[in-house]
Amino acid sequence: MIRLLLLSAVLLAFVACTPKIAPDATPQEGGVTVGNGVKKEVKDMPDDDIEQVFIGLYSQKKNKLEFIPCNAPDKSYWVIGATDKLQELYESATRQGYEGQNVAASVRGMLKKPNVSSNSPYDAQLQVKEVVKVRPKNFRNTCVPFDFWGLGNEPFWSLQISEAEGIVEFSRLGAATEVAEYVKPSIENEGLRSRYFVTFPSGQRMKIAVNKEDCKDSMAGNPYAYSIEVSYNGEVLQGCATKGL
Repeated sequence: MIRLLLLSAVLLAFVACTPKIAPDATPQEGGVTVGNGVKKEVKDMPDDDIEQVFIGLYSQKKNKLEFIPCNAPDKSYWVIGATDKLQELYESATRQGYEGQNVAASVRGMLKKPNVSSNSPYDAQLQVKEVVKVRPKNFRNTCVPFDFWGLGNEPFWSLQISEAEGIVEFSRLGAATEVAEYVKPSIENEGLRSRYFVTFPSGQRMKIAVNKEDCKDSMAGNPYAYSIEVSYNGEVLQGCATKGL
C-alpha cells in the first residue's frame, strides 16, 4: 500500500513539472511555430519597453531620422523620442558631409513595434531616451559591410567603397565629402587588382585601383594588406587600404 502511494506521488510530480505547450504552437529552435504553420523568429521581433543601448549607424535627411543596428545591419529603425541632442551632434559630425550621410552612434532607448496596418519601410521605431555617443564613421566603427576603405596622407584623405551602403564616399581634409553611387569593379590580375570607375554628381570622374600587396601608412607606419591609387580631378593619390567583409 505504501509503495502504491509513493508511486502515485512520483507520477503526480512528473505531470506537474512537464512544460505546458499551447495547442496552436510547437517549440522550434530559434523561434516558435504558430497555428498557421508560419515560424516567427523571436530574435527578429523587437521587445517593447525594454530599455537598452543600441549601437549602429545613424542618418538624417530632412525629417527622416534612421538607425541601422550593428547586430542586425539588414534592418532599419525610424528614430523618435529625444532627438534634439542627436540631431545637434549629427550636424557637428557631418559639418563637411552631405545630406543623409551615415555616422556611428550609440543611443539608449527602446524599440516599438510598427503598426501592422501601416506601409512603413522600417522594421521598428527606436524611441531614444539618451544619446551616448555620435562620431564620424570610419572603417573601425562602421558595422555595415564595405568592399574597401582607402586611406592616404598629405593631406589626409579617405575613400569608402561599399556595395552594402551603395556608395563610394570620398573625404579629404578641408574639403566637402563627396559621394557617388556604387559601381561594381572590374577584377584583374587573377583577382589581385580591383578597378572602379565612378562619376560624382558634380560631374568629376574618379578612377580607383586597389591592389593586393603589402602597404605601410606613410606617417604612422601601420601595415595593410592592400595598396590603393586614386586618380581624381587631375591628381593621383596613393595610400593603403583595408578590405571589409
